[in-house]
Amino acid sequence: MDIENDVKIFLLDLKKFKKLINQVKTKDGQVNSTSTRSECERLGKYWFNTLKKDLVETHGFSDDNDVIKAKNTAFTHLLHLCSTHGNKKPQYLKDINIILTKFQQEIISPLQTNNTPKHSLIDGSFEQLLKSILNAEQNEYLSEAINCAKSGYLKASVVLGWCACIDHIHKKIDSLGYTTFNVTSAQLASQQKGRFKNFNKTYSISSLSELREVFDKDILTIIEGMNLIDFNQGTRLKSCFDMRNHSGHPGDAPITPYNVMSFFSDINEIILINTKFNIS
Repeated sequence: MDIENDVKIFLLDLKKFKKLINQVKTKDGQVNSTSTRSECERLGKYWFNTLKKDLVETHGFSDDNDVIKAKNTAFTHLLHLCSTHGNKKPQYLKDINIILTKFQQEIISPLQTNNTPKHSLIDGSFEQLLKSILNAEQNEYLSEAINCAKSGYLKASVVLGWCACIDHIHKKIDSLGYTTFNVTSAQLASQQKGRFKNFNKTYSISSLSELREVFDKDILTIIEGMNLIDFNQGTRLKSCFDMRNHSGHPGDAPITPYNVMSFFSDINEIILINTKFNIS
């Protein structure tokens, strides 16, 4: 795929579409032509399904970058407009102008110079953090999580990053033997006051496959009872787990690069490079 050529053709098609909208002569300015609205739909779908996807996945643009986000919003609104009759020319033109503004400068020029925009404020720090936690001994979950983060798929990176974190915890418990885990769960469940008074679950785990059926939040509570982590570390890990849930389920809570930096920093420091979690 010649992305630069495809983007240039797309830009020409956008300009032709703007001309079509400007030529609308209905009395009230409504855009009711089926062919015009179909072209609007084609352009919007091509942006989301093909062009933007390739810019992000192959050419280094970030899905969270302000340039891409602004064009995503405009195309989303255009698709809404063309899905119904009665929407007027100025509404279309507002979105088209947002898309066309600096299109050459923000999309085509970076492709020509191999200088694609990323998270300008934190990109350097983000890259350094990701490099610092990836090594040959880490498993495929973490490797995929890092690649997702570098490509701008922040929610996916958090979900996979948590998989790497909890997998490491599982293996540590397995290396210690399940008796310690089971006895600790019973001790915590018997407490009537203090930190663990609301914990009421006891486990009789005998294999890694059984351990993987235990809720992650219960495991975090029990490893705190095992003195592998302290209260503050447990609180931070539970926040990481909450972010994993926000990333894996529909909702309005944003996942920003700053959130992801904090997430990876915490799972790295508290679990992945914590000597208490060395696996013999």
